[in-house]
Amino acid sequence: MSGSNNAINGTVEYVSKLAISGSKDTFASSQKVSPMPMPVHYELSTYQTGGQVINGNFNVSKSGTTLNGLYYVKGNANLSGSNISGTFTIVAEGTISISGSGMNCTPYSRGLLFFSNGASFGISGSNSSLGGIIYVPKGQIAISGSGNKINGSLFGDTLTLSGSNMVITAK
Repeated sequence: MSGSNNAINGTVEYVSKLAISGSKDTFASSQKVSPMPMPVHYELSTYQTGGQVINGNFNVSKSGTTLNGLYYVKGNANLSGSNISGTFTIVAEGTISISGSGMNCTPYSRGLLFFSNGASFGISGSNSSLGGIIYVPKGQIAISGSGNKINGSLFGDTLTLSGSNMVITAK
């Protein structure tokens, strides 16, 4: 964690190291744990039907877009428009990148907001409110925007926080 004025409301669990170089960052507690399976588990096959299937990449660049329902993406997902909102779940076989600001979204399916089966999930946009679980079982979650609020949990191999004025409330 290298940003400033960030707050994590909940316990931070880590396996190898916890490095904090930012200023005025706070969290309730930290606990070093042995490697173990993630406490939640999602399967791609669960989401391949019952929603909108996108063959290839899914790009949302129009500001003010409202997304609703389940989106299964056979490529990468890129949300770059500002003020994207709705109740949705995006499951991507590839990576997920969010660079738009002012998002306001909640999960559509089983508390899951984003599932990236690729090597990374990234947020570089600012002033967004995200509810639900962000699940990246094979890769890194990188959050670098400022003023983001995440009301949910982050599950990934590596977590890098470098934004500022961020609040994460683990559920």
